[in-house]
Amino acid sequence: MALDPVKLLGAGAQTSTNSYVSGLLEEVRAYNQIVSPVNKQPKADQLKRVCQVGGWYLTSKPPQSGKSKNEARWTAVKDLMEQAGAEAANLGLRLLSGPSDFKKITGAHANQSYWLEMLDPTHRPGYTLSAQFANWISNPTAISSKQSFWDFVGTDFNPSEIAVLVKYYPESTVYKDADFLLHYDAGVLLDAHDQPYDTRTRSTAFSGQGWGIFVVSPTGKIFSGSHDVGVHHHSSFLGGGAVMAAGEIVVDTGVVRFITGKSGHYKPAPANLLGWVRKCGEIPGDAQINPAFGAPKFYTVADFRTNGTAATELKRSAVTTQLWRSPWCASRASLGGKRGFYDVWNAIPA
Repeated sequence: MALDPVKLLGAGAQTSTNSYVSGLLEEVRAYNQIVSPVNKQPKADQLKRVCQVGGWYLTSKPPQSGKSKNEARWTAVKDLMEQAGAEAANLGLRLLSGPSDFKKITGAHANQSYWLEMLDPTHRPGYTLSAQFANWISNPTAISSKQSFWDFVGTDFNPSEIAVLVKYYPESTVYKDADFLLHYDAGVLLDAHDQPYDTRTRSTAFSGQGWGIFVVSPTGKIFSGSHDVGVHHHSSFLGGGAVMAAGEIVVDTGVVRFITGKSGHYKPAPANLLGWVRKCGEIPGDAQINPAFGAPKFYTVADFRTNGTAATELKRSAVTTQLWRSPWCASRASLGGKRGFYDVWNAIPA
């Protein structure tokens, strides 16, 4: 499918002297020129670019109420952000999460924007920037002076490496030193040093010790590591680019035990996890998956591969048995602690 720039054209993009507006039109046209290939990466990269340029416009000055041109451009960019999300879904991918309508960004968890985190030269956390954005967009002084969001929050546009908070690795980065890129060999999941990958030394803010975060690139590359709030997020691995799947994972000496869709940065749908486990046949069928994170519904990967969310839901006893196969990921108060993954575990039907 193609992105439709009709609203952007109606907002004067073709003759605009605003570089963000005219640039956005060029990025849309560039996307529409990409032939649908087997390799989804070019389209994924260009969708990110469309959203980047749109985001630059929406952070360049607050919306100007009552000014028809400005209102038309905000509406046009919102429309293209929505289209980009739909295009990503058609490709089986997820873009960074956040309201397509930037006017709806707030500090509340459901309305935080991780596009702000990606756009920020110093990559301050999205949960911090979202609250500041909500203040900026309604600030009378910022509105009257047409102050950019980045000036409002104080931004170093040429930060040193040490000043960058959340790490965003570009696609061209060599991941060997960071030990994030994984690969399968003879059914065993190996790290960048060809050793069986294991999450017992990893941790996440949500599920704790023994769990790692992961993303899968549009071409099927798997990346995994620890989650360090404000430093290393799901968005880090691919520089905020689109993913096939994302979430949390337990791997025991190269064998995947658990997969969940827990990622606030990408909020994957069950279809994203389904697409990945069908593509990656090396994931064991007896691994367990919680694809709609927050809903206490677990399936075996084998059943989920075949039947999707119509698969048979596992009872809590089956999930508990799987947890204790790798006891270092199941030690929080003997599975009774009310935190993170265990809130979900406690809600599984007995």
